Amino acid sequence: MMKKLFVMIAALAVSFSASAIELPNEKGVMTANAHVGLMPGFGLNASLDYTLLDDMGPGHLTVGGFAGFNGSSSVASYNSSTFTFAVLPRVTYGVNFTSELEVHVGAMAGPGFTSSKTRAEAGIKTNSGLQMSCGFVVGGKYFMFGDMGLSAELGYVTDMSYLNLGVTYRF
Repeated sequence: MMKKLFVMIAALAVSFSASAIELPNEKGVMTANAHVGLMPGFGLNASLDYTLLDDMGPGHLTVGGFAGFNGSSSVASYNSSTFTFAVLPRVTYGVNFTSELEVHVGAMAGPGFTSSKTRAEAGIKTNSGLQMSCGFVVGGKYFMFGDMGLSAELGYVTDMSYLNLGVTYRF
């Protein structure tokens, strides 16, 4: 009898504590991210995500934007340098594992500007202009200070950094 009572109380406590966890990505929540981009070169980027739907299975859908630049150089049999700037719309699907930890996948596409310079034996070749930039990311956010936390994204966006580390703020 005592064992059944203990199991019932424990189950009730778990159900109350599980329902008390407030997942932070409700419809209307915005998240701002600022990253330093690494590999290749060095870049800076920022993104803003708006939670559009919060009832998509176990996760939520965000829409927003991405703006960033990246510069890289290469020294092999020739010297080259590339500078890229892009402003892209972005969409992500994220899942909150706890109120602090969110993991997401996303895609983006839009206009970008690239300028590259190559020095070889034949001379210097310069190429610049608008291009279609597109890509995908897999990332995570860990909110260790309430609405402020750390963010990391790994992925590919045309001529941008593959690894981005930074901070995130939810409001």
